[in-house]
Order: sequence, then C-alpha cells, then structure tokens
Amino acid sequence: FELEFLEQQFEAVPGRVDVLMIAHPKPLDPRTLYAIDQFVMRGGHVLAFLDPHSEVSLTAGPNGEPIRGYTEMSDLGPLLESWGVHYDPTKIVGDRTMAQRVRTGMDARRQESDYVIWLAVPRGNVATDDIVTSDVVRLNLGTAGYLTPIEGATTTFAPIVFSSEDSKLYDVDYVKQGPRPDDLLRGFEPSGEQYTIAARLSGPVRSAFDAQPEAAAVDEDGRPVQRRSGEKAGEHIAASKGDTNIIVFADSDIFDDRFWVRTDSY
Repeated sequence: FELEFLEQQFEAVPGRVDVLMIAHPKPLDPRTLYAIDQFVMRGGHVLAFLDPHSEVSLTAGPNGEPIRGYTEMSDLGPLLESWGVHYDPTKIVGDRTMAQRVRTGMDARRQESDYVIWLAVPRGNVATDDIVTSDVVRLNLGTAGYLTPIEGATTTFAPIVFSSEDSKLYDVDYVKQGPRPDDLLRGFEPSGEQYTIAARLSGPVRSAFDAQPEAAAVDEDGRPVQRRSGEKAGEHIAASKGDTNIIVFADSDIFDDRFWVRTDSY
C-alpha cells in the first residue's frame, strides 16, 4: 500500500485515496466530517477505529499526567448514523471468558488476575468468513466499546469481532475510577448477549449533510481558524453512487505494543 497522512482538518479527501483509515481522531469539525461523508458518497472505503476510553491516550507524560492534547474518547458523530450503526461512547465491554491475565502485584500468592475489560479475543469470536478476519487467531483489546445496527438502515451490518455471551457493559465513568480486577469481577452478572466490537457495513447510504457546512471563523478556543490546504470540496453528493464498504472498530488500543509484547529487564 502507498500511505499518505492527512492533517486533522481538510476540505476534501484527495481523489487518489481509495481507503481512508481513521484511527482514534480528535473531535472533527463539521467541514472535515463533511469531507469524509462525501468521500464515502463517491465510493471511497473507510476503516475507522474509535474508542470510548483510550488507554494509550492516558499514558503518563514526564510529569505523571496524560500527555497534553490527548484524546480519551473518539466518535464520528452524524456519520455513524448515516452509515447505519450506533456506537455508545459511554459503555465498555467486559467479558469474563475473554479476560486477559494481568500482573497485579497485590497478592504474593497470586501474581496475575483476570482483567475483564482487557480482552483476548480468540478465533471463535471473529468472523472467519470475512476476508479481513479470516486468518485472525487472536486479538488483544483494551476497554473496547460496542456497536449495534440502526433499525431501518439501508446498510447491512455484519459483525466481524464480537464478545462471548459471558459479558456485560460497564459505565465509562466507573472504569475511569480505576477499579481493580477483583472489583470488576465482584458480582459479575453476564447479560447473556454477544456485543459487536467491530462490524462491516455495506450497502447504499445517504449523506449525513444537506450541503457543505459553513467554515468556522474561530475554533472552540476562540482562535482564528487557519486556512486549510489541499483539495477543495466539490459539488454536494446526496447519496452514494454504489454500495459502501466500511469497517468500524470500537477500539484503538489494539495498536499499542503493551497489549502484545511483554518485556523483561535483566
């Protein structure tokens, strides 16, 4: 693949781009959301990684606090509804069967505990008939969210990564308090549902916008918005020219080494 990085704000996705990957973005302004929307209307493919609670973004900086400019939660607002999927950024999936074993150091007799909000997804919980996940053996996720199809949507919602039935939802505000693994397990009552963590969306969609939004004169901090560079938006497209092909994944910590690599110092 030939990769090209797009800045946070842009008027249009360049025409040479076939697949747009969105990885845990900061809040996007209406003009950028519109650019993504119109990219989909033109037939562009999207791979979006969102997160209700990014473990990576909360990594402590030199002063022990999260690095300045971090983004704890990411969303794509009206685009998701247009694509036929609902994402609740206030909930995190906990799964007792898929819980990762983590070091606690709290009890000398038990060095590791089940951490139900960090998931080790086995092959049995991915779609083996989808080209993207057909060869996946295991996925390690941290504080993942979940997705549901919107009733009456024009797209087909196909889960490609999902929890076991031994799972439940936790409030993000509770997780922010830093409960210990045993606290999360205490009184664990599974819902009996399987929660979709990643889904493929396909089919025709309509634009989430009636027209291109007006450009803002100032940003949320009251500073003048810098003039954007790159391609400009073209004529408004109200409906996709064909079936869309979108994957939405409700976790972004999958990219961090801490979920995949154990290091030892000698």
